[in-house]
Amino acid sequence: MNILDIFDVVGLVAVAGVFGVMAFFSFVVAPVTFIHLDEATAGRFIRSLFPWYYLTLIVLPFIGAASLSATHYIDASIMALIALGAVFSRQILLPRINGYRDRMLSGDISAEKKFDGLHRLSVLINGVQLLGAFAVLVHLAIT
Repeated sequence: MNILDIFDVVGLVAVAGVFGVMAFFSFVVAPVTFIHLDEATAGRFIRSLFPWYYLTLIVLPFIGAASLSATHYIDASIMALIALGAVFSRQILLPRINGYRDRMLSGDISAEKKFDGLHRLSVLINGVQLLGAFAVLVHLAIT
């Protein structure tokens, strides 16, 4: 096994980790939390997880991009875009979403439309990231 094979394995594990984390959070953690906890508690719990979720979606795709860059340029580029999307979501969207949510909870009706729009944008970004990770995972599995 040469060094490029090792990088490919590290990249594959990182991509699988990204996809696994995203799928588990989106299809298990979030829905189960809102099913079993009251809305206020569920909201606080999920809000406390998001910075860690996005940090994971910065680090793992970055490792994947770096590991795959020598042999799988397009896959590495997709992983880099996933990491950049997570930076944007964590550093720009998340504080704004939380701010508008806090304003909504304190009775500011005008904040709801802005919250909804930013929340939809974050869900869209997350969905595209999930599809990107899946596409890279499939491509790596068949090559």
